[in-house]
Amino acid sequence: MLVSIVIPCYQNEGQLNTTFERIFTTVSRIAEHQFELILMDDGSTDGTWELIRTISKNHLNVSGIRLRKNVGAYNALKAGFEAMKGDATIIMAADGDDAPELIPDLLKLYTYQTDAVLAVRERSEKGAFSILMSGVFYIVLRLVGAKNIFQGGSDFMLVSKEMISKCQSDGWKPGNTLIQLVQHADRVKTISYTKGRSRPSTWSFKKKAALFLQTVNQFISVPAVNSNPKPIDIRETC
Repeated sequence: MLVSIVIPCYQNEGQLNTTFERIFTTVSRIAEHQFELILMDDGSTDGTWELIRTISKNHLNVSGIRLRKNVGAYNALKAGFEAMKGDATIIMAADGDDAPELIPDLLKLYTYQTDAVLAVRERSEKGAFSILMSGVFYIVLRLVGAKNIFQGGSDFMLVSKEMISKCQSDGWKPGNTLIQLVQHADRVKTISYTKGRSRPSTWSFKKKAALFLQTVNQFISVPAVNSNPKPIDIRETC
């Protein structure tokens, strides 16, 4: 099976090389699958894109996509989904807070009869306010009928190609792309993990509030919420 690992990057010059080395070390020990790594630079202003170009140049199974401006991680993922070739896709963070060492555990639980394997945050090293916001987000989404969501969140996951194809066919909506994605999953497995904290969050309260309202709008109509997804403008690839 060809497995795509899709990672949105923003201002990750200080973490990305270490994250890549951890991913490379982990997947090199998995003989039964092949891997491709797609790194999307979401309008970074530091050296993230130069680092992605260097990694891509040195590794044939790594490719990079540079977006013209910052559109947010959940939107940047869509560019990776368009470029991937895998039969299944792993989605994770660039900063190493989603441990690459868990990739074999995700794959062990995945079969062709599985739609998704979700890594659910049992504990988090994030701040108390972020944990509180996550809890409120979870409760509201359950009330509006979202499925396959868990207390603590699960942005680190392995999903089937079919699930992504369904979302692409239906049309992506603004908000949390991954929550829209898992609504198509009927056969879900989970594992627990502790999310790290390599750096302070770049998400402001204003951005979190906008994401929250847009995601709720995927299930019920919220007045004054923009329901048009942001266009993805690719500047260059490598």
